[in-house]
Amino acid sequence: MEMEVQRKLVEQRPTSGQSTRGWYWLGPLYLATVLACGESVGTRVDSVPKTGGRFDEWFVLQRELTLEERGDSVLSGIKVFSELDERRFLVADLHIPWVRIHDEDGSLEAILGGFGDGPGEFRTVSGACSADGWIWVSDHDLGRVSRYTGSLQFDTTFIVPGSPRQVQATRDGLLLDMSGGGARALERLNVVGYDLSVRSTFRPLDSLVQETPYWASFSELEATPFRDEVLTIDEMLYPIEVYDQHGQHVRDFGSPPPSWRRAPPLKFAELAGPRMAGRAQEWLSSFTVMDRIDAYRDSLIVVTHARNMPTAADLFGREQYAVDVYSSHGDKILEDVALEGATVVGGGRYIYVVRDGPPDPWVIGVYEIHVPGR
Repeated sequence: MEMEVQRKLVEQRPTSGQSTRGWYWLGPLYLATVLACGESVGTRVDSVPKTGGRFDEWFVLQRELTLEERGDSVLSGIKVFSELDERRFLVADLHIPWVRIHDEDGSLEAILGGFGDGPGEFRTVSGACSADGWIWVSDHDLGRVSRYTGSLQFDTTFIVPGSPRQVQATRDGLLLDMSGGGARALERLNVVGYDLSVRSTFRPLDSLVQETPYWASFSELEATPFRDEVLTIDEMLYPIEVYDQHGQHVRDFGSPPPSWRRAPPLKFAELAGPRMAGRAQEWLSSFTVMDRIDAYRDSLIVVTHARNMPTAADLFGREQYAVDVYSSHGDKILEDVALEGATVVGGGRYIYVVRDGPPDPWVIGVYEIHVPGR
């Protein structure tokens, strides 16, 4: 069964447009063209953050999950790691179009989907979450959101006007991150109900990123629900922007840590020419980015930083290296806490971190955050 979302997505806050870093739609030919042309409520903490230190000083390991793989049910990579309920997890594969259900001990309980265009099938799984007793899975390539019951049975598909990059649970609905089917100016966030009726649509895009040559092609918008707000980051530019459920900008917070290296501005067509790929790699390697933003227990906010690690095979390669932690008010508590080879993949009741992976089994660390004054 398919249900088409009829209400037009209307932009509430006009701003300048900006791209996704988006390897989903930025193919080699398009990229070449671009390169050639163009906490507790009311609690406040000290404004001076603790800088540096080891991850295990502030993040306390509660347990580890070794994700089961059997037969042909391999896990090629982790696109999404999110909480299904108090004991199970949704794991969207980075390359294979299915969603895995893992139990609290890491055992594989079920797999949702598979390659195809039919009901309950996917071309590209771009997001997965649990909300209102349902499981929601977004498909970027097919431009739709599929809904499964709590008993893991396919229910229905919603066709959306665009290409959803992510679907996340808010307190009483969903947050859809849409790329607009490849049109940079249409990238937007949609707050929707459980019938996918649109409550608000907005574009928290910084004009500086759009107006600076090359920046828009290598920077993605990332967002996460936090209490009754939506936190957004542009990967290449501070600050963190906060919006309410109506799409109205309410505040900014956040500052770069000492390790932050801002992207150098480039002139129009500066990367063009016979050494285009090499110059692009050199430029990307010269700065750091905000790789993701996660909410922790509706109390703390974790921002993960990464170094670009471009190669000829993957111009968008990167490696996480440190995290910052903020209070709910936006006060920075910790900064430049070293990840030491680990990778943050999710938040919620805990912070979830990949501690090991191929060729060894995938191991996820489940962490609590213990910070000064808490």
